[in-house]
Amino acid sequence: MFQRSVRQAHHGSVWKVTWAHPEFGQVLATCSFDRTAAIWEEVGLRTWVKRSNLVDSRTSVTDVKFGPKHLGLLLVTCSADGIIRIYEAPDVMNLAQWTLQHEIPTKVSISCLSWNPSLSRVNSNPPMIAVGNTASRLVGGRAQNASRP
Repeated sequence: MFQRSVRQAHHGSVWKVTWAHPEFGQVLATCSFDRTAAIWEEVGLRTWVKRSNLVDSRTSVTDVKFGPKHLGLLLVTCSADGIIRIYEAPDVMNLAQWTLQHEIPTKVSISCLSWNPSLSRVNSNPPMIAVGNTASRLVGGRAQNASRP
């Protein structure tokens, strides 16, 4: 059932699928060659509804990951245009609303990313994200260095 829904929602290859922490319910995110990331929620047995479609990228969205649960419901995407985007759902009960919190431009196409889950909420450091790119490099950064759109 879900596979059929994804095909109807994306107009290109689906690159990645990721689960939110179970604390937020049965929630998935997908990213696609069609330049979008989508948020999905299971509303009944095997019934998935697309709650939001994030359309800020000008190129293929190559990876998507939910943030560690202690940060709230955050989602990070990266894309072939070299921009890392961090979104927040201000109300976890309304998955239709996602706010673009940060855009982090890079000079190369980004292919993958990962949150650092080991930083705790009591630590004063901002969240850290590692990214891989098409130039065979691994880069780490903190959201505080990002700009708000």
